[in-house]
Amino acid sequence: MQSNLKNQSIVLKSLKEIHLIEYNKVINIQFQKDLFIGDKGATVISNFIEQIQQLESLKLVFSQNNNLSSLGLSKISQSIGKQNNIIDLSIEIQGLNEIDTNGIKSFGEIFEKLKILKSLSFCICRNNILDGISFLMEGIKTLINLETLILSFQRNVNLGSSFMKKVESALQFIPNLKQLNISLGWQSKIGKEGAQSLGVILQNQKNLEFLIINIGSDNNITGDGLNYISQGLKFLTKLKNLNLYIGCHIARLIK
Repeated sequence: MQSNLKNQSIVLKSLKEIHLIEYNKVINIQFQKDLFIGDKGATVISNFIEQIQQLESLKLVFSQNNNLSSLGLSKISQSIGKQNNIIDLSIEIQGLNEIDTNGIKSFGEIFEKLKILKSLSFCICRNNILDGISFLMEGIKTLINLETLILSFQRNVNLGSSFMKKVESALQFIPNLKQLNISLGWQSKIGKEGAQSLGVILQNQKNLEFLIINIGSDNNITGDGLNYISQGLKFLTKLKNLNLYIGCHIARLIK
């Protein structure tokens, strides 16, 4: 079925309702919590995405308790990888799903196919994804046309300084970001070294206009770490809006 609508924003209470969604260039779907769609549901979603022609914008939100596994997420990512007209992609996976390294890796592998992607939001909460970060960042660094990047890893504890180093390594290939949002939950433990990597990221992203940094408590960032971040901010001469929260340290700047 075809539609002239430019946008659809749908909250699904049942997987069966996906068949009621019309094919459009802009799709926004949220799966309510406790649907337990599992791998079977992921196959349905994957097939739905493949049938959309000229898809430009896709947002998928999987709320808690949907039993989405890495196998299911891989099927979905493969379908997204076939949509080479996408310019805006948002994936949010909330807690109590079953995502691990393989699920995250699947997205890293398809990003290089999305040549014209300008906006990426990747948010995952309370899933065992730490070992998959390297694969994810290897994919992100191929998105050289990105202007907006949102990375949110809430309640994925003990990310460590190596996490920020991987983000730093990836973003050096994407110099034209205008908006950057990095949000980490409590107990991220990125430490002074992670804060140093964040400072380097800021130093290299001289075209940033909007910046949000949100790092929860128990992050092991010392005074030296805060200084690294502060030094990086000095390079952002085009910045219009800054929201910075690090543990109990909060700063906000609007030009």
